[in-house]
Amino acid sequence: MKVYIETLGCAKNLTESETLAGRLLASGAELVSEPSAADVLVVHTCSFIGDALDESAAAIHRAARRKSKGSRLIVSGCLAQMSALKTAPDKVASAVAAADVVVGTGRLGDAADVILGRKTGISGMLGAPGGFHDAESRAHPAGSPWAYLRVAEGCGHRCNYCLIPSLRGTYKSRPADDIVREAGRLASMGVKELNLISQDTSGYGLDMPPSRRTSIAGLLGRLEKIRGIEWIRLLYCHPSTISGDMLSVMSASRKIVRYLDVPLQHVSCGVLRAMGRPTGGESPRESVKKLKSRVPGIALRTTFIVGHPGESDKDFRELIDFINEGHFMWTGIFAYSAMSGTVSARSQLPVPSASVVKRRLAAALAAARRTNRRALDSFSGKKIKALVTTPSTARPYFCAPEVDGEIKLRPRSGAAAGNFVSVFCDEVY
Repeated sequence: MKVYIETLGCAKNLTESETLAGRLLASGAELVSEPSAADVLVVHTCSFIGDALDESAAAIHRAARRKSKGSRLIVSGCLAQMSALKTAPDKVASAVAAADVVVGTGRLGDAADVILGRKTGISGMLGAPGGFHDAESRAHPAGSPWAYLRVAEGCGHRCNYCLIPSLRGTYKSRPADDIVREAGRLASMGVKELNLISQDTSGYGLDMPPSRRTSIAGLLGRLEKIRGIEWIRLLYCHPSTISGDMLSVMSASRKIVRYLDVPLQHVSCGVLRAMGRPTGGESPRESVKKLKSRVPGIALRTTFIVGHPGESDKDFRELIDFINEGHFMWTGIFAYSAMSGTVSARSQLPVPSASVVKRRLAAALAAARRTNRRALDSFSGKKIKALVTTPSTARPYFCAPEVDGEIKLRPRSGAAAGNFVSVFCDEVY
């Protein structure tokens, strides 16, 4: 059986597709790169904001047009799970109608059986939201010197603008022993860099009973001991769950890179309240100050949302001032997306007009580009330790895979993927 898998959205979706691929390969299936060559097409979807939902819907309709006669289309992931919500927009119903089988996030573990024909006569597998991870089955790409390592599923926060808890369920940490075993397996495959992911990586273990709890600091301590792993990076950390213990481990470690992805979403206290964002008693400025004092030289990535209900001109100016202060190496900016079924979508607060949001988005992006460029310019003319990812590219500690920049190596550098090299940075662009 030939299977085509298209994955949309975040790194967490990618690990699920790799796990599904591993199960299929172990059962004798063949993965193909062209939809028209497949007996089964799988579109693993994302829908956390409107643009992602539109992209997933378009991919489903495109796959339906491209599949050959007699082949099947399976839609899985967040858009599939969204179809079970009463508040789902019409475009979701239209998209799933093009599928032969719809598999929700809590039933992804059964997807391989459906694809392989072990479960037949099924058109819908939804149920409660959840996730899917099987470390033993995961088919991580051979030769890649870096990997994502998923530490939890779901989300324990209830941000007013976000549907993720409805699509992925409540936060559930993976057992530490399972994570460490998977990390060891990845190391045996030549992986040198682990990128820890979840909806709130710094909140790892907080859902566990105190008597059996392993904190993120404790987990990092165990991962550091794995032979072959040289870099450990934390992505998707919620500011309210970043502990002093975690920062102490980071500061003292030779393997945990001085990089942290902390989506702050805004700086205005009024907007953060409207967003339902807990701050742990600290303002965003205080959080940033603490991070930089506890972990000297840390490179910070963050994201901000502009145009949320209640955001005034004054709030936006405060955000621009905060960006211009230059705290961040990397800054992502998103326009607020009203997702049906969320508290924010029902808000009675004043909603900035589309034209205002467009102007604010452009201004915030311009400010972010300026400050990000200044941060990168500080490395020009210096030698930087970097992980070679391909014969022509490498990444320093301050660049996460796929979302940040990379170093272009000179032709015939002779660098091999998986090696660490000292690179002289002669130009930033």
